[in-house]
Amino acid sequence: MSTYHSLQQIDRTILPNGLQVWAKERPGTGTITAILIVRVGARVEDRSTSGISHFLEHLLFDGTERWDEGEIRQAIERVGGSFNGWTGHEGPGFEVEVEASHLATAFEWLAEVVFRSTVAPDKIRKERNILFQEKGGRLGVLINLFFDACERLGIIYDMRREVVRRLFPGSRLEEYIIGRDRSLSRISRAQLLEHYHRYYVPNNMVLIVVGDVTSAHVFAEAARCFGGFPAGALPAPPPASGPPPGRFIDVRVRWPYWIDRALVRLGARTVGLRDKDRYPLAVLGWMLADRLWTELREQKGLVYGVGAYNHEYTDGGYFTVETDFDGGQLETIVTSIKKDLDDLKEGRFNDELLARAKQVLRGRAILSLDSNYELAAMFTEPALYLRPDEPVPDHFAAIEAVAREDVQRVAQTYFRPDNSYQALFRPAFTLREALIGGGAALAAMVPLVAWAIQRRRHRRRS
Repeated sequence: MSTYHSLQQIDRTILPNGLQVWAKERPGTGTITAILIVRVGARVEDRSTSGISHFLEHLLFDGTERWDEGEIRQAIERVGGSFNGWTGHEGPGFEVEVEASHLATAFEWLAEVVFRSTVAPDKIRKERNILFQEKGGRLGVLINLFFDACERLGIIYDMRREVVRRLFPGSRLEEYIIGRDRSLSRISRAQLLEHYHRYYVPNNMVLIVVGDVTSAHVFAEAARCFGGFPAGALPAPPPASGPPPGRFIDVRVRWPYWIDRALVRLGARTVGLRDKDRYPLAVLGWMLADRLWTELREQKGLVYGVGAYNHEYTDGGYFTVETDFDGGQLETIVTSIKKDLDDLKEGRFNDELLARAKQVLRGRAILSLDSNYELAAMFTEPALYLRPDEPVPDHFAAIEAVAREDVQRVAQTYFRPDNSYQALFRPAFTLREALIGGGAALAAMVPLVAWAIQRRRHRRRS
């Protein structure tokens, strides 16, 4: 058991309607954070409903039978609190931060907003417009047709999305959380209500509370505020991530760009939140990033930054090493990344680097859990996948237990040729090349234009 195990201990119960309630006591902090997680997200969507989870999350703040949009905001603001909502691939969250004495207010607010929304018909147009503003505006009919044609023809324009699509075929993990223009323009209130009633049932949710309050008080208030909502039929799980593709994936993206910059991502299909290999992969990521930073940034000055980390879903994940740089350095950069990966596979690293990686990961985690909000946010990951009888994993103990043979093992296990990928963006042409090409074309036309002018003058004289 780690020194910091107590940080991850949390009391848990289940209400008769299936709502899981998690409570973490932090006496003396004076505040509480409550986050209500719904086990649904962008990965249950398809092209026709892309963005519906995020769309609905917005609409839930727009009114109930009791409160209009302004009153929803004021109910928390008048007690000096704050609130927010967010959507991911696997779960939206609704969060409130208030003084500990206002726990009942926070719960009543969450119950009203999340369970009693009217999905107001007169707000749908407004929220649709806000969603387009959030994504940077409407692309326009012609641009959307262009991107649709690119997809049909297999022309790649989004490197990250293409990597995920190929690594997790059929999983829908590549869907945009914010949605596509076409689906956002067409999603109806009937579709939004169907989505709401299917997924927003208490037995598909977890309520997390961290702060200056006793667990007994949290459980009693949760029963009072949420216990009256009936359980529903649990929705079908989202499409599974499926088996690895079993082949090397090579993604190339070439579009015009201002200058010759290259963006490279190298990695492999790995594991997700449930798998214990996520911990040695986290250590491997820091070690690899540290080596590359030392060589490419500090010694050679070839990059501004470089990252290496594992992206984790509930049932799978993928590792990424990424950086961008001057296109002329492509071979040097890729060679360096592959060499450092090979060194980790073969165990060519010292124990000092391993110890430093674990120390950094532990220290950053501790610093990130300094507030009630950050600690509550940490519990949102296990809330997405843990069964009621499963304990919350001890992150600190798992990191501390990583040995050099674990790092070497995961490097060898996942970074195989038939389980890896390389994605590269390199400009099809640059602005400089376009200007040079345009100038050359104009220069080539000068003799022709001069000849045409001379010929016209000759005809006039004759």
